[in-house]
Amino acid sequence: MTTFLSRPTKKCARALLLALLASQVSVFATLATFAAVAAPLPPPVKTVVHRFALITGASQGGSNRVPLRFAASDARAIRHVLSDLGGLGETETLLLLDVGRSGMRDGFERVKRMIAASRAPDARTEMIFYYSGHSDETGLLLGPDRVSYAEIRAWVDETAADVRIAVLDSCASGAMTRGKGGVRRPAFLVDTSSAARGHAYLTASAENEAAQESDRLGAAYFTHYLVSGLRGAADVSHDGRVTLGEAYQYAFTETLARTEASRGGPQHASYDFQLAGKGDLVMTDLRATSASLLLPAELTGRLFVRDAQGHLVAEVHKLPAQPIELGLPPGRYRVTLDDNRRLSETTIDLGAGKQTSLSTARLVALVPASGTNKGDLAPAPAPDAASTGTPIVATSLATSAGPSPIPPRFALNLSLFPPLDTNGGIASDNAVVFGLFARSTRLSGFALTLGHYVDGDAHGFQMAGVGAISKGDLSGLRITGAVDYAEGTLKGMQLSGGIAAAGGGRGAQIAGAANYVRNEFTGLQMAGAANVAQGDVLGLQMAGAMNVARQLTGGQLSILNVAGDVSGAQVGVVNIGRRVRGTQIGVVNIADSMQGASIGLVTFVRDGIHALDISSSEVGGTVLGAVLGNRYVYTRLGIGVLAGGNDLPGGRTVVGGSAAESSHYLIQWGMGGHRIINQRWFVDAEVVATQYHRSSGWQQE
Repeated sequence: MTTFLSRPTKKCARALLLALLASQVSVFATLATFAAVAAPLPPPVKTVVHRFALITGASQGGSNRVPLRFAASDARAIRHVLSDLGGLGETETLLLLDVGRSGMRDGFERVKRMIAASRAPDARTEMIFYYSGHSDETGLLLGPDRVSYAEIRAWVDETAADVRIAVLDSCASGAMTRGKGGVRRPAFLVDTSSAARGHAYLTASAENEAAQESDRLGAAYFTHYLVSGLRGAADVSHDGRVTLGEAYQYAFTETLARTEASRGGPQHASYDFQLAGKGDLVMTDLRATSASLLLPAELTGRLFVRDAQGHLVAEVHKLPAQPIELGLPPGRYRVTLDDNRRLSETTIDLGAGKQTSLSTARLVALVPASGTNKGDLAPAPAPDAASTGTPIVATSLATSAGPSPIPPRFALNLSLFPPLDTNGGIASDNAVVFGLFARSTRLSGFALTLGHYVDGDAHGFQMAGVGAISKGDLSGLRITGAVDYAEGTLKGMQLSGGIAAAGGGRGAQIAGAANYVRNEFTGLQMAGAANVAQGDVLGLQMAGAMNVARQLTGGQLSILNVAGDVSGAQVGVVNIGRRVRGTQIGVVNIADSMQGASIGLVTFVRDGIHALDISSSEVGGTVLGAVLGNRYVYTRLGIGVLAGGNDLPGGRTVVGGSAAESSHYLIQWGMGGHRIINQRWFVDAEVVATQYHRSSGWQQE
């Protein structure tokens, strides 16, 4: 059957045409939308972050308060973790210990000037203020001085940094955040817009609580767990970065858990975050560390990580199925695991630039020693580790053995060999000591012996023909023939014919062979062979063979100089530094980054200039050169060949076809400066020395 359709009217044709046009417009709009989605987004503007820190520790809080034991070491621990993982250099960090009100005010002014000098377009400035010490409900206690919380907030704000962070580890410090209406707003990442601004205040305790130190930890609870968190224990997102929120939450949880049963009572950290922006503020980047310890997922329990000196550097509450990476300096560490059933431990070496995993197979079970006093019905239970916490307002040391006996004091000790002495064979406090070999609990005065061992501190003047050892601090002058060892802090001078060693301090170490300090040192180290400082050095190291320092502010003079961050000068045959601000003068200079002048035959800066070029001169010589240096100063090394038959400088002519014609070459060494004018133009100025060689000898131009 055939069906016939009638012709559409004009009205229907017009409607059909409009429908077709509308469908084409819709298709074009859809295609445009897909094109817009597929088009690449413009790259985000990379923000440069300049971070500065004012780190303070005050052990004295006035005549009616007991001095704190760990305020200075807490401040150093914060500085170390921010230096290792937080992008802070030596020149961006100001460490103040036991200063008064005027000293702290001057510190804020210095940081304010540094921040003002660093301002640049598309850059953000960050300021971190840390305080460990005494305080009460109204402000910080700096010896006889007081600084109110309102003044601290004002001084922090006056630095004019885009982001301002204050951390207070002191009693009643929560009063600083009271009544300020602090709410936690979204913070920001280090690579977001520099328009983000605000402040973040973290305090170790509530306004009516005591902040506590722990003898077991050798630190204040809050600072200890904050440092552990910044080293990676708080990285719950496992992205290799620890944010401010993660670090605070970890420190809050661990501090509360470990102080709930302490004598000082539970300690609640508090905060006031007022940060405008996106994301969260990154405090440390574990990818920036030169070594790391990986705790695998199968490990469960509480782990304690101690360095080669036995210092507890990190404590981690490890949950199952969650790997944790800790950023630590290279070296040997002892790791102890408490899984609530037994204790086990192992030692592990962390190499530079490597991630080392802790294998459960390496952990060896520990069998704790136990004993019962005669007549006891049952062994007394060991006190809980957290129960050793003591308020910062009154630090004390709790032991189950009762108070230690006070050693007797004998002003004069004449000794042949202990116990053949006038002390009656009992180690005692002495003011004057004479003899061959002697032992004292403390010395305050004068000693002239062949050998002298002091259980505690030694103050005054000591002279020993062979050696002198003090397990405590040393202040004054000590002269020894072979060995001078002070386990505590040095305040004075060690002069030894062989080796001088100290825990740290300030003064001078002069030795015929070597000097060694375990912690920070300020002053002079001079040795016939080597100076080694495991901590930071502020001063001068001079040695016949080698100088080594963790960080250096000052100078090193030796054949081999090695340091981490350097602010000053390294002068020697081989100079090695990480971030150098100053000068390196030597045959070979090596640095990760350089802001200054590097003068040497071979200079290598990892983030500097490494270039090859080819040039020719009017005498026809073709030179292949290597340019090495930093952004502003570089050295040039070159070797070239002279064309035959050309005149050499000095009027001497090569006879064509002679044997000498094919043996001509030249070497070059020079220094230059690089100045960038704008994005298209730069200026290089060089001074180059050239030596021409031929069979009859050298000629220099």
